[in-house]
Amino acid sequence: MSEQSSLKIPTTVIARKGIAYLTSQAQKRPVTLTNHGLPVAVVMSHAEHDEQRRTLKNAELRILEIAASLATGLSPIATSAETR
Repeated sequence: MSEQSSLKIPTTVIARKGIAYLTSQAQKRPVTLTNHGLPVAVVMSHAEHDEQRRTLKNAELRILEIAASLATGLSPIATSAETR
């Protein structure tokens, strides 16, 4: 996942500058839209979205692999019962 910080832009600025401005900024880094200083939405590039989904899917698969290993007793990770 990208380590870039999100650009915070008030919704009033986006309303004034338009969707083209928002999408051009979102291509560079995620944009957090704010209303009265509070975050209301995040807009990001399609590439960033795909990267985040891929990273999450890989993490989910790894967790399932570890859980399966623990369930079958094949894991090198010690369980709390084994450490007593």
